[in-house]
Amino acid sequence: MFIVLAAGCSWADNYSRACADRAARRAQAPSPLETRTSLGRPSLHAFSTLFPWGLYRLAKQEGSKESSMKNMTVLSRVLTLSACLLVPVQMPGGFLNIAVAQAAPSARVNSKSLLKGMHKSLATIVVAYQVSSTKHTRADGLMLDAARETANELASLRTAIAAKNSSQTSTSVRKVSQAIGRLQGTYRMTSNRNPTVAEGMRALSANWAAFTARYALVPTSNPSRPATQAQLDELKQRISTLERQLGERRAQAASNPVVLRETEYVYVELERISQRTITIETYQSTLLSLSFISGSLTGYAAVSAVYYPAYHADWVREVEAASFYEGYWDGYYQGYYDGLSDAYFDTPFTASETLELTIDQSVNQQVDVYVTQDITVLAEQADAFASTYSELPGRADDIASEEAAIPIDNPVATAERMVDEIPEATIEREAPQPAPEADQPDIEPEPDLPSRDPDTERDRISPPEDRSSDVPDQPGPDGSRDRELPAFINDDERPEPPLNPAAVDEEPSSQHEVERERPAEPNDGAATDERQDEDPALDEPRMPRR
Repeated sequence: MFIVLAAGCSWADNYSRACADRAARRAQAPSPLETRTSLGRPSLHAFSTLFPWGLYRLAKQEGSKESSMKNMTVLSRVLTLSACLLVPVQMPGGFLNIAVAQAAPSARVNSKSLLKGMHKSLATIVVAYQVSSTKHTRADGLMLDAARETANELASLRTAIAAKNSSQTSTSVRKVSQAIGRLQGTYRMTSNRNPTVAEGMRALSANWAAFTARYALVPTSNPSRPATQAQLDELKQRISTLERQLGERRAQAASNPVVLRETEYVYVELERISQRTITIETYQSTLLSLSFISGSLTGYAAVSAVYYPAYHADWVREVEAASFYEGYWDGYYQGYYDGLSDAYFDTPFTASETLELTIDQSVNQQVDVYVTQDITVLAEQADAFASTYSELPGRADDIASEEAAIPIDNPVATAERMVDEIPEATIEREAPQPAPEADQPDIEPEPDLPSRDPDTERDRISPPEDRSSDVPDQPGPDGSRDRELPAFINDDERPEPPLNPAAVDEEPSSQHEVERERPAEPNDGAATDERQDEDPALDEPRMPRR
C-alpha cells in the first residue's frame, strides 16, 4: 500500500513540474490575444487538498482483498481529479487559458499621480527602443520624435498647473491632447508590433483619459464664455465638411492599404462625433476629440513624408483643415480654469481604468531612473535617439502593411465613458471676492461755487503757509491772536471784509470756503479795501501794504 502511495506522489510531482515548465515556456513567448488567469497554471493547492483526503479514505477501509480493490479505486479517482486541475484546457490554436471577466481595478488618483503615470509611460516607450535587439529603422525615429514632443508638452502642462495659470493650462491641455494624437497616429501608421511600446502606449492613453475625464470634460454650470447656438451649428457644419473630405480621400487611397486603413480610422472618428447632436453637454468632448484627430493627422503627415510621399501633401491639407477647432477651444476653455480652488487639482478621485504598467523588470528599472528625473531629461534623450534614427533611409519593408499595430484605445472615447463614473465630478471654484474699495477721503459735497483757478484750489486744500515771521499777530476780541493770511489771487472771489474782524481758525474748513480777513490799519481802525494789481501767474501772493 505504501509503495502505491509513494509511486502516486512521485508521479504527481513529476507531472506538476512538467506542466510548470510548459507554462514557463508559453509565458516567454506570449500571444497578443492570449489572456491569462490562474486556472491554467499548476494548482498544487488543489492537489495538496485532495491527496490527504484520499489517504484518509484509505485509512478508513478494512484490510480485506475487497477493501484493497476499493482503496485502489479511491486512489485512482483522487489522482485523476488532481491531474485534471493541473492540465490546461486544450483548444484549437494552442493552449488557451480560460478567461474570466474581471473588473478593472479602481484607484484613487489626482493630477500629480496621473502626470507621473504619463511620464512613466513615455519613459517605457523610449526605453523599449533603447533595449530593443531588432534593427532600428527610420520609423523608430518618427516614434521617438513624437514621444519627445509629448514629453515637452507634459512639462508645460505641469508648470501651468503648479503656477495656477488658467490661460496656460487651457493651452497646454489642448497641446498635450494633440501631441498624444500625433504619437498614436505615428504608432498606428508605422504598424508598430513591439509589445513593450504597445504597453507604454496603452498606459499613456489610460492615464490621459482619466486626466481629461476629470479636468477637461467635467461640465461647468457657470462657464465664463458659454457657447452659443450659432457656434454649435457652425462647428457641426465644419465637422461635416471635414468628414466629407476624408470620405473622398478613401477612394484615392484605395491602392495603398496603410493609407487607406488610417484614412478609415479618422473617418470613423469624425463620423462618431458628427452623428450625435452637438449640444452644450457634448461641446467639450467634441473639442477634445477634434484635438486628438488633429494630432493623428499630424502623425500621418510625418510618416507619409518618409514612406508615402505621394500622399504627404494630402495629409498636410487635412491638418490645416482640422485646425479650425483651436479657435473654438480657446473661446471656451480660456475661462474654464478661472477661479478654481487651490485643492482642485490635488483632490483625489476614483479612476476605473488600469493605469499601472505591466513590463519586464529589467525595463522597469531603467524606466524608474527616468521617472526620478525631470521629464525634460526624457525629452532630451528621446530627441537624441530620434536624431540618430532619422539619418537612416526609409525602406518599404520598415512598415508591415499587411499587419496593423497592436490596438490601443482612443483616449477621448475612454474619457467620455469615465466622466459618467466619477461621482464627485464637479468644478470647485472659489467664491468671488469683492473688489477692494479705493481709499478716498470722506468729503461732503460742497455748495455751488464759482469756478476756481487750479492754483487757488491747491491753496484752498493745503494748509496756509506760516508767515508769522513776516506779519505780527493781531489781537482779536477774545484776546487771541490771528495770523495774517495770504490774499486771494483772483480778486473777484475775494469776499468783503467784515466790519469787526474776527479770529480765523488755523485749520481750513472741509465744507465751505475759508473766509479770509484783512486786518484794520492801525492809524484809523477802519478796514482798508486797497487792492493791489497782481499777476495771476505768480504762485506767491503779495502781502497787504501797511
